[in-house]
Amino acid sequence: MLAKFVIVFILLSVLSFTCLAQPLENRSGCPQICPDNYDPICATDGNSFLEFPNSCEMDAHNCQLLSDSKQAFETTLDLDMCR
Repeated sequence: MLAKFVIVFILLSVLSFTCLAQPLENRSGCPQICPDNYDPICATDGNSFLEFPNSCEMDAHNCQLLSDSKQAFETTLDLDMCR
């Protein structure tokens, strides 16, 4: 009985971790919740620079911009431009 409980617990733990690792999306398909990892990205839309905490946050921001027919941000190699 204990072995079955442990196996079910492990399976549920793996399943919940897998679900949390993927960004949640809203009806438009844009990510709503991204992982908390901090891997900063500096991006530009050609007019201004923004720093995003990670690529998922930039993708979510761009998805919303594109749904509003606005220019998306692209990664730049110069992080200093965002500071």
